[in-house]
Amino acid sequence: MRRILVLIWSWSLVISCFGEVKYIPASDDGLGLRRDLLPMDTDLIRDIAEKLAMVAEGDVPKDGLEMRRRVQALTLSLELFSKGRRAEMALISLEGLENRPPAGQEELEKVRDYLFWLADGMVKSQKEKEGYRLGQLMFDVLKPLEPEHQLLVRHDAEGELERWKGVVEGPLVYAPVPEDPGPADPHLEDDVPEKPERKEGYQFYEVGNSMPIIYEVKEGKKTFSRTEMSMVTLSVSQENFGKKFRFEPKANFNINELGKSARRFFEQRGRPLPGKNDLTLKFSGKSYDKRNGANITGLLAMLVDSAISGRQLRKNTIFIARLRKEGDLERARWAWRLLKQLDESPLPVGTRVIVGKGMVEDIRAMMVLGKAKFFGRFEFIEASTFEEAREFYFEDGKVEDDFRTAQERYQFVLSKAPRTGLTVGHLMSGGYGKTLRKARELSKHHLSARILADTSEKFPTILPTWILGFEFNQRLALLHDFNFGKDSTGINELRDLYMKGMKSIESLEKAVSEQDKVHYERAVQLLSYLRSAARVLGNKDVRDRKSRRNEMLNRRWNEIRKFRDGMKRFRTDMWNLASARENR
Repeated sequence: MRRILVLIWSWSLVISCFGEVKYIPASDDGLGLRRDLLPMDTDLIRDIAEKLAMVAEGDVPKDGLEMRRRVQALTLSLELFSKGRRAEMALISLEGLENRPPAGQEELEKVRDYLFWLADGMVKSQKEKEGYRLGQLMFDVLKPLEPEHQLLVRHDAEGELERWKGVVEGPLVYAPVPEDPGPADPHLEDDVPEKPERKEGYQFYEVGNSMPIIYEVKEGKKTFSRTEMSMVTLSVSQENFGKKFRFEPKANFNINELGKSARRFFEQRGRPLPGKNDLTLKFSGKSYDKRNGANITGLLAMLVDSAISGRQLRKNTIFIARLRKEGDLERARWAWRLLKQLDESPLPVGTRVIVGKGMVEDIRAMMVLGKAKFFGRFEFIEASTFEEAREFYFEDGKVEDDFRTAQERYQFVLSKAPRTGLTVGHLMSGGYGKTLRKARELSKHHLSARILADTSEKFPTILPTWILGFEFNQRLALLHDFNFGKDSTGINELRDLYMKGMKSIESLEKAVSEQDKVHYERAVQLLSYLRSAARVLGNKDVRDRKSRRNEMLNRRWNEIRKFRDGMKRFRTDMWNLASARENR
């Protein structure tokens, strides 16, 4: 079941309304793999090549991403064994845009598992060697097939573009946006087929998309929260029942009001929900936690709207906003946590993220922390109302020409970024800042263009207080939860903990305002207790005099207690700083 949900999620994110897919051969230069340096014999190399060709077989790709994956798989297969018959036949089919029957499903699953296992082994044991490079190239090919495979934790996703640069083009090249054919010829109007008659009631009985959610985790007596991407699917009962509203898995709070507010929202707009169908909101993986608050309201209303109107949701798009009863869209609760999850997720480059008003500081904080590449992966669109968001979210949405022009300027700047990804230096050179500032003037909705234009004028350096509080709380969690022992925690361990703690917060030193500097100084003071405790037992005089050892152990334990008790209070204070923004 989980594999099915993952595949649905991947499909919903990568397919977009591009033109007809086309085949573009890989560069003749090849990947330059040194087979003589691979840690395997010729038979194993040929076996890997054969299995890579197997995962490139199937029906004609329907989108640019799948075409690119097939080209990658065959390029790597032929790089390993240039006379591979299976790869050659698959390539001929791909060139002619013809179907090639794949192996059976069960056999393919075994092949994928085998390739994942081989790739993982090479990445683990051949760091910085040719085997490591082959392992990462195999992960690149396999990831679109199983985006959440457990072995992908070792996949260097950020390095994929560099590994294939100049050899295999990006997915948009394989399925370009079709050119505008211009106004229709009025003499051909009679030849246009009539649209099918629209049925009454719901047009779709199941519609969904992904969003980051917060969920609850229990480990022993401890309860804490985590964030992950979840596929959210609205399922409409195909017969009238009792207008019931459910979450699957069941939420840990009463959701009745969410269901009632969704119905009221459409009633107030003269579009009451048809019939008495039950509505079920299904979450892949974990259940929707009460910490999310009303974050689901925006996506819920959009899914219901799509199910009623029959308008398709735009693929490769995420919607993160709280919907108010008046139709306004606002910043999502715990927005910073959700953005961090986006950054860690395997979402494809070019994913559109629609947000409500008030998210600028959260998104800009990514730049403060040196994550310029984040803005090369995600395109943020700001919509202040539900009606505005519909046009950015539906495939047939109508957006202003100024927005399209702003988007083109933004995408032009990204296309000229270094191969390693977007950098601040790129934004401030070559006249790109001027291009972005023009995009900012053209459209208030293109949030990415606005933030990058602002950055080209003045780099942001200060984190908002609530984000600083959250970062301190999370980065020092490991030290807070460490199980210190009066006799068992030694000098080296204490020194390591001190160094880890300082390293975890060093990037925050220059990101604090004068007002918040006291929080950083307090964290450094607490960590100094660990260094002091290590020094007590590191003193040569103490080691030589056994009679004083117990006294020194007590002194060291006092330093550890100061750290432990102080850290508990500090993290609580930092969490309160972060929560203050979310409880407004």
